[in-house]
Amino acid sequence: MQQPSLTAPTILIKNAYRIFLSNWKTVISIIFIGMGMEILLELLPIIMVSDRSILTAFTVMGGYKWLYIGAYIISVFINFWGTLALYTFYLAPKKNLPAIAYFALCKKLYWDFTWTNILIIIIALASAFALFLPLILLLPYLIFAPLLALTEKTHGWNALKRSTNIVSGRWWKVFGRNALLALLLIPPYLILELITQLLAQNTFAFILGMS
Repeated sequence: MQQPSLTAPTILIKNAYRIFLSNWKTVISIIFIGMGMEILLELLPIIMVSDRSILTAFTVMGGYKWLYIGAYIISVFINFWGTLALYTFYLAPKKNLPAIAYFALCKKLYWDFTWTNILIIIIALASAFALFLPLILLLPYLIFAPLLALTEKTHGWNALKRSTNIVSGRWWKVFGRNALLALLLIPPYLILELITQLLAQNTFAFILGMS
């Protein structure tokens, strides 16, 4: 299978801006639905042990820590779902559906998409700690693998191999495009993360205040 051509960064940015501008309500709704599910899940351990006697028991047994870690891991899987919903929206020929519909549309591809992302995380960590390869050298080769679960219906190792083939021989072009897009996305991401943390902290303080 031949390598697809790479779109110029300016065209990528223009297309993304055009789609966002004409569908900003749907895009923001998808983001906040995903964020909302993550916040609720991360707050679940706090809500469950809002009673101080239960909190003490959980602390003594070390259960609270594991409960929180479990909730955090599940929130990562929810994050995958939110990301997949955004991809599904972007690739959809018609973008006139309500935001929640894109979460439903991508359910069949969820595990393929998630398994591919998990493999990327495992390979990245193994390369960093076992092979001492900088992640910045490796990740451009794997960057397209999750999207291939949607566009070419391939997943897992096959998606990773396909992504590597796409990037092979043009690492710098792929790296440059993703670095530019990352610089543009970091500010809004940090703002959303700040909002998430503030909501979680305020809710945490509210729950403890009622205990």
